[in-house]
Amino acid sequence: QLRNAGTADFLRSPPRRVRRPHTRSGCGLRSSGSCPFQYKRSGQRKPVALYPLPNAPLSSGGNYTTPLPIRVNDYQFHIRTDHQITSKDTVTVRTSWNLNDQVYLIDRFGGPYIPGFTLPNPERTANGTVGYFHTFSPAVVNEARFGVNRYSNALANGDTRDAAQFGLPNGSNANGIPYLSVAGGLASLGGLPWYNRDQNELTVYESDTLTVLRGTHSLKFGGELSRYQFNTRGASDERGTLYFDGSRNNLIPKASANALANTLTDLLLGLPYQATITTGQFGRGYRDWAWALFAQDSWRVTRRLTLDDGRRYEYSAPWTEGNGTRSNFVPGQESVTAPTRGWNNLYRPDRNNIAPRLGFAYDLFGTGRTVVRGGFGILYETLLQASTVQQVENDAPFSASAITNSPTPFSQNPNTPSTTLLDLRNSALPSSTLSAVPLDLRNPYSMQFSLDVQQAIGANGVVEIGSHGTSGVH
Repeated sequence: QLRNAGTADFLRSPPRRVRRPHTRSGCGLRSSGSCPFQYKRSGQRKPVALYPLPNAPLSSGGNYTTPLPIRVNDYQFHIRTDHQITSKDTVTVRTSWNLNDQVYLIDRFGGPYIPGFTLPNPERTANGTVGYFHTFSPAVVNEARFGVNRYSNALANGDTRDAAQFGLPNGSNANGIPYLSVAGGLASLGGLPWYNRDQNELTVYESDTLTVLRGTHSLKFGGELSRYQFNTRGASDERGTLYFDGSRNNLIPKASANALANTLTDLLLGLPYQATITTGQFGRGYRDWAWALFAQDSWRVTRRLTLDDGRRYEYSAPWTEGNGTRSNFVPGQESVTAPTRGWNNLYRPDRNNIAPRLGFAYDLFGTGRTVVRGGFGILYETLLQASTVQQVENDAPFSASAITNSPTPFSQNPNTPSTTLLDLRNSALPSSTLSAVPLDLRNPYSMQFSLDVQQAIGANGVVEIGSHGTSGVH
């Protein structure tokens, strides 16, 4: 219908005489004669041509239907080797690689539900671990580990076309036409605003654990060190978004029965009622350190009772940004950037993360067939970049958002590009809406507990009944 008919066909009513904007002349939309207002002169003709031909009757609820296919190719390999160097030294090596290459041919995350705007989603994971075990004596053993994990996910825009080819230049390096949001049930055009983003993560991990047996005590001491890197490229709405709702043209009466016709008319004439775009320095390099120390004693008090008592201290530094594009809204200081006098970190570090671990096991009748076990522990979580630095990545002065409710109409000359988004981009100002991360941010933690009863059944069976619970503190 959209590709093959004029607006009047959508009205399902006799032809109307319409007037060209800013003139008083009129003509029938179905007239074969010359007319001062012709759709073929609109600079919006190329984007509209992206709509596919109908393949279903309107009586079915829509004139185009399509499945939501996903193309997936998965490749992976794993290598593992163990080598005993001496009777006291053993080395283990693990490495894995995986490419989960997905392409959403019709995007399932909210559209657009027409061909031509795919969402490539190739997820790559590579990791490797080296472990070294050394036996000092039958009662003293040390285990050291070093690992690296890499992850990348290029949430690219499958629309490889240049916005300028469709007369809608936006001043962005991101590929694809702007997102054209159309009200009234008509499918929108363009990849979603959050396309053109990708992320790369790197985690480096080291740990060392010393186990010592002393009489009825099994002691463990150790530490861990982690380095996190999280890099992003692109930003939401950097290609710009144009909204059409049928309110801008003065050709068709504004009645509910004409809602779709009005929206389509605005789209054909290039009359958006609103436009938005995000500009600025895109690309962030987030960094973080975390470390932990722990000690644990598993004490066999009697032949029937064993007690576990452990302590763990964890510290994770505030996230930083390697490109110098970090800011936050601090009450009393307005928007501040790093380094700023009196403000060195995005939030104050939490240095009180001491986590106890307690447990017991009791042979109820001394026969080894009925055992009661219980435990309690506090587990701290590292503050994720998604809940801290990424919350403020578009704050001033490194990013600016522009919005207008009176955007420049599209050019009516097919040889002259529309300046709708370029005009908006040039007027972009740092957003007056700011996100903020509290200075007194604390690491979230959970309290976990368990109580179980295990009963041996026969020579090879066990029945277990228990209760487990978790309480999170954010």
